[in-house]
Amino acid sequence: MSKPTIHWRSSPESRNLVAMALDVRRFSSLTDPERNRVAVAFRDATAEAFTRSGLAEAWHRRVFEQNAGDGIVTGFHEEHLGAIVDRIPAALQSGLRELHQRSGLNVRMRMGLAIGPVSNIDDPRIDIAPNEPIITACRLADSAPARTALAHSDAAVTFLSVALSPEAVTFTVRSNPLWLRESEFVKVRIEMADKGFHTDAHLHVPTLSGDLLKFGLAGPYPPEAAESEGPARSEARPADSEPARQLPHVTGVIGDNGNSKIGIIGDHGRVQM
Repeated sequence: MSKPTIHWRSSPESRNLVAMALDVRRFSSLTDPERNRVAVAFRDATAEAFTRSGLAEAWHRRVFEQNAGDGIVTGFHEEHLGAIVDRIPAALQSGLRELHQRSGLNVRMRMGLAIGPVSNIDDPRIDIAPNEPIITACRLADSAPARTALAHSDAAVTFLSVALSPEAVTFTVRSNPLWLRESEFVKVRIEMADKGFHTDAHLHVPTLSGDLLKFGLAGPYPPEAAESEGPARSEARPADSEPARQLPHVTGVIGDNGNSKIGIIGDHGRVQM
């Protein structure tokens, strides 16, 4: 299948970038030592997800990375959009679950992915222009649908929810699907009136559990299962009662240069074709 043309055009004033925002759930409920440990762990897990997905070069050549406190915002060259959408969610879900089994550290994350033109600013104080793709990725990761997916799933099973912008969907799973298909996403509406942000998005959860299986990814869910504002001792903290378990070594994602059959690394360290 031919690759769709992205209609934006780069220029000396702008370039098309993929923006990936990652937020850690319940980060503010942690102590400072716990935050330090989680900050290192999720960065390691993200880098490993790119490596095991055959995208180590894309990670090392990322255009920018901003520290968002409870997460990061990272930019990639536009040609990596399809592979990132197709491979990274499953690989990161697997890596975070392995981290929990290995160390007891429960790091659950929300991902927002967007693509579009980002301006070049000749000012050493600004590492990247705060343009629409970056803002959109951050809003998607912070959105109610992405949060709800984690709130209504098993904290020991589901470690990642992903929200894609309409443009990211158009240029990947809708018109040029590889491993993932559009049917594995649910269209949601995101309304953030206080921020003046309104958009459609596509929600994906690599590993469903809990209410997501009972009621579907789009819900609605029973009100008694709503997310609590208080700290969850079982999340982002070492588990006291569950012994750590070492999983088999995972070798990576198998593919044809990202163009055809792609192997996704499963939660038990097996490559699935």
